[in-house]
Amino acid sequence: VIIPVKPNKLSLISLPKISKNESLKKDNALVQVFDVFYSYGFKGNLDFLEFTIKNLNNYPVRNIKLFFVYKNYKGEVISYSSMKINKSILPKLALQFVNSHYVRHFRQWDSRTGKYLEGEVEIRILDYEIGRTSIHSGLDLL
Repeated sequence: VIIPVKPNKLSLISLPKISKNESLKKDNALVQVFDVFYSYGFKGNLDFLEFTIKNLNNYPVRNIKLFFVYKNYKGEVISYSSMKINKSILPKLALQFVNSHYVRHFRQWDSRTGKYLEGEVEIRILDYEIGRTSIHSGLDLL
């Protein structure tokens, strides 16, 4: 038996519009990485990096999975690593972490300018879990 389905007509006029004051470049990410610091070893090799993760959500987050892409000063990928953070980050707060990953030739000395040519690390947040309790619940503090 085939039951015909009545088509739903939705006009574009009925869709919500973006106000002129609302920024189109607004970042809606709930978890962000910032304050990345590099620690160098012998001959410009990267020993580890420190970074901070901030939870912008109204709920705690945990089991954050990260992927690191290490690039030299030319932008070429020279290494990668991954990391899982099991700690919970409470709403509107941040925690600092360290990722130990040795990367050779991360930065190189330029004898012409007398300065290091710096590499960069791209940190991607792959996944995380959102807790059940809200920012107003005392259960987050346990």
